[in-house]
Amino acid sequence: MKNIRLLQVVPSLNSGGVEQGTLDIANSLNKIGHFSSVVSNGGRLVEKLKRNGSTHFDLSVHSKNPFVIYRNISRIKKILVRENINILHTRSRAPAWSSYYAGKNRVKLVSTYHNIYGHNNSIKKFYNSGLAKMDIIIAISNFVKNKIVELYGIPESKIKTIYRGIDHDIYNLDHLNEETLIKFINKNNIITDKKIILYPGRLTNWKGQIEFLKVISDLKSRDIFCYFVGDDKNKSYSKRLEQKIKDLNISNRCKILGHIDDMRCMYKLSNVVVNGSQKPEGFGRVVAEAMAMGKPVVAYNHGGVQEQLSAYDNDIFKIKINDFSQMANSIDTILNMPKDTINSLGQISSKFVKLNFTKHGMIEKTINLYEKLLK
Repeated sequence: MKNIRLLQVVPSLNSGGVEQGTLDIANSLNKIGHFSSVVSNGGRLVEKLKRNGSTHFDLSVHSKNPFVIYRNISRIKKILVRENINILHTRSRAPAWSSYYAGKNRVKLVSTYHNIYGHNNSIKKFYNSGLAKMDIIIAISNFVKNKIVELYGIPESKIKTIYRGIDHDIYNLDHLNEETLIKFINKNNIITDKKIILYPGRLTNWKGQIEFLKVISDLKSRDIFCYFVGDDKNKSYSKRLEQKIKDLNISNRCKILGHIDDMRCMYKLSNVVVNGSQKPEGFGRVVAEAMAMGKPVVAYNHGGVQEQLSAYDNDIFKIKINDFSQMANSIDTILNMPKDTINSLGQISSKFVKLNFTKHGMIEKTINLYEKLLK
């Protein structure tokens, strides 16, 4: 087997599914004796990446400025030559163009479409098409695969669906001890005498937190508390969400926690997890995480999330986009389900994730793809 010398290109290494997938592949390649490196504009996960044996190169690959994109071609090419790279894997649109022209006829080129992105005009569509130029393309769900075939005319044979994977050893209720949970509750002042609704996701317009406030107002269940958890770097949106909570007079029923270090604890404490993204998600990692931990999930039935919700026979979990009444009724119903029913649902969802959406499966399929490219 030929030794893999991989360079992954990602805008930044702060938080999110793209970044986590980058680290998962990097760490796994290092463990089995291959070479792993990443180009990014930096972020909180860089040190973690380095500790696990990968090399990191700081470069402004997050920039959408055409001049910076052009300048990055020669910079990435130098890294390819110096580090003797044989596979370049691009995970975002802006650096896709730099990566393609840096690596063309030099290395094997891989890209990942993490979503279908905005494609409402010819400029956006052209910008997005850089990812389609590579030798092989990974789609993170069948939803993404079908859409990019439709939008960009990519041959299906060039696309491989590899679902995003979550670590079932981490997102597992049996692997969370009581001491860790108590420390988390005290550190974050979590309310434990009410039924908890968890809304995980970056605080940003398309994730739908503000729209969900209407659902909170409509709930019949009164002994509830909703936590909004996720990266809160978008300060203007966070302020709007906070103000809307005050305007609706529901500050006694919900709170913005922002970024937390251990999502396992938040899932463990939750009675129901909600995903209300206004746009179809390419995959929807938080849905898989919650299901892996045996938690019932209520979500808009579109995008890659739809493929995860197929674990449920009951349509109570599958909500039409912005049907606030249906979502409120579904949450009320779930909060009043017997414990045995919730446990049974948890076993079904956890087993489904373990069969279809694990980190191990994602890594194995990605490395197999790399190996076939180098044959």
